[in-house]
Amino acid sequence: MAPTEPVCFERPLFTLTREQVTAALRESLPEGAELEVIEFSHSQFRKAHWNFPRAGLGRPAAAREPVIWRGRVKYTAAQSVPVWAKVRAWISRPAAVAVEDLTSASQSRRARSGSRAGTGIRSRKFRRFRLPE
Repeated sequence: MAPTEPVCFERPLFTLTREQVTAALRESLPEGAELEVIEFSHSQFRKAHWNFPRAGLGRPAAAREPVIWRGRVKYTAAQSVPVWAKVRAWISRPAAVAVEDLTSASQSRRARSGSRAGTGIRSRKFRRFRLPE
């Protein structure tokens, strides 16, 4: 038998694209969610499934602040590598908004209606009616 030489197997590696990251992120977002990908992992990976669970999405300090969304690139059931994306994600919904401070509004209503602060009950004068016998 002839001596064998060492063999090296090299798997092809791919760099994630913005489109691939955006598609993987959108899988975890609800319908109608807005998404802006600011930055993401630029490492090279084997061809695999990218997973960004909603639990990996950080909480923003303020509305529409960018956050880090942590995910994984899964090669097999037991092999994965962490990945990340810096994103802004939000949902726009119609909402009722008070045009003035509700405390101030109730005070101005009280002033217009003539009720007294602190009583909690407005006195009203009722007309007396006699019921027919």
